[in-house]
Amino acid sequence: MMFCLSIYSGQVYASDKKKEFAIESAYSTAQKAKKFNQNIPIYFNDKEAPLVERLFKDVTLEATSMTVLQDDAEACQKAFKDVLLSMQKQAKQLGGNAIINVHSLQDNKPTENRSMFECSLGSVVGKVVLYGEVVRLQ
Repeated sequence: MMFCLSIYSGQVYASDKKKEFAIESAYSTAQKAKKFNQNIPIYFNDKEAPLVERLFKDVTLEATSMTVLQDDAEACQKAFKDVLLSMQKQAKQLGGNAIINVHSLQDNKPTENRSMFECSLGSVVGKVVLYGEVVRLQ
């Protein structure tokens, strides 16, 4: 008896659907993991931050999370948390002490509803893309 194994190598990042989730709720949930650097605050959208002394860099980062063993919301919230942690890591490397104007991107443009972040969901992964500005606050 002969068995044949076929492996589909389709693009795992391909987004079958897009969903939006509330930034405030996802950030609150992510903070409970206590992995964020408290010395590098994150300011979403146009939320007023203290006076900026220096802009280091505009960053656009993405993170993915497996959707296979999680529901869509869990996968997207994990990707959201992971991209924020990556932003904090980059801010620290650049000498920044905050990230301001953080918002979700859709096709390299800010999403219309700035209180939400977008998650692209494929059959295997969920992907979140965020923009932010690494700065030093006074």
